Formats: sequence, structure tokens, C-alpha cells
Amino acid sequence: MLFRKFCFIKDIKLFEASTFDVDYDVMASKIEAGACYEITEFRTIKIRGQYKVVPHETQVLLTSKTAFRKLASVFPPIPHHRFFLQDYNKLYPRLNKVDILTDVIGRISALQQLEPKQINQRVVHKCDVVIQNIRKEELTVTLWADIAEAFSSLSAEGFSFVA
Repeated sequence: MLFRKFCFIKDIKLFEASTFDVDYDVMASKIEAGACYEITEFRTIKIRGQYKVVPHETQVLLTSKTAFRKLASVFPPIPHHRFFLQDYNKLYPRLNKVDILTDVIGRISALQQLEPKQINQRVVHKCDVVIQNIRKEELTVTLWADIAEAFSSLSAEGFSFVA
């Protein structure tokens, strides 16, 4: 039973939503990155502690019957999450006789090859990146289109990345 993960913000609180792999293409065709939606026709399940991604007890399970209504605007605006990936070999402990404090919160533990997906009669590439923290907990981040292709070409050069 494989899940694809999404995180949503409701009144500035995160909660986790997932879908089964068999429903993934249906879900992907209904939503676009960066947009906000009113979501109905979903199920909820209790999150098992070892799989918890956000501090919330309930997980939303999106199915092929889940309905999305795109919202024109949301106030306050919801910030996007960003990962700043650095080449591990370029993390310097000192520079000009000054110690540099580097906080390594995780590493890329797996990287999927580019995979073509058809969305709205066009083919885009996606790439799943698995980031593992120091407690060996993993988060899967899906990169799409140009970002996936650029990241995949960088990783093909043999870089070691940390997050």
C-alpha cells in the first residue's frame, strides 16, 4: 500500500493528506502546484506515530471521488516551502579564519529517475526525491517539469546533496 504525500495549511496549521498510487494520476490532474482549493469527498484516518509528518493526529485520504474547487484568493497568503540543497563537498567548516555553523537537517537518501507523466494532453516529467533526517525519518518530495529535469541533470553529475 503506497501513498503519495501532500501537506496542506488550514488556519496556519499543517495537516497531512495522502493518496494511493492507483489514484495518483487522477489527483494530479485535479490540482496544480501553488493553488488553493476547497476539498470535499475525502476520508480521514488516524496517523500512526512512526509515520507522522506533521503534528496532527488525523490524516486526510484523497480518493478518485475527492472533489477540488479552486479558490480565487486566500487571505493571508500561504507561504511556499523551500528546500535549499547544497553540494556536501562545498560545506566549509571555516572561511577566512571564521568558523561557519552549518545545520545539516537531512540528506537525499533516494532519487527516482525522471518519469514522464501525461497531464492535460501534455507530457511532463516528474522526479521523486527522498529526504532523510538525522532520526532516519523520510519525506518524499515530488519535483515536476523544468525543476525535475534541472535537478535530475545536477544529480547525474554525482553531487552529494544535503538539505
